Amino acid sequence: MTYEESELSSSKSYIISMTLIDLIRITCTDTNLRDNFNITDLAALSNASLSQDVLFDNVRGYLGATKFNNNIVKTINENPSKFFMYNNGITITAKNIIAATQNAKTKVHMTLSEFQIVNGGQTLRSIYESA
Repeated sequence: MTYEESELSSSKSYIISMTLIDLIRITCTDTNLRDNFNITDLAALSNASLSQDVLFDNVRGYLGATKFNNNIVKTINENPSKFFMYNNGITITAKNIIAATQNAKTKVHMTLSEFQIVNGGQTLRSIYESA
């Protein structure tokens, strides 16, 4: 889903659903993993490390094993289908976004350049804790 304030604006917002596999893939330090769009098994990312660069603009550092972060990990491990029901999401800003539809417009391939996670750093770090 996209949102634009006006047709004349160059700013556009996207609301997307992304798998945890893709979220880990695009935020990890390993460029080979980041560029591999065909990863479908979380085990392939089990040794991935979070790139701290994507959290530079995040307003808060990681708070560690708080009650909330522990609940994020618990939900991912025990009830993953409820994860996005219990979580308010992650906000990513990017200098440039290219969105191209695929599979008769049933999927969208997005390319983000110079992106930052500006809200959801606790969630992202908890996801890495659970992986």
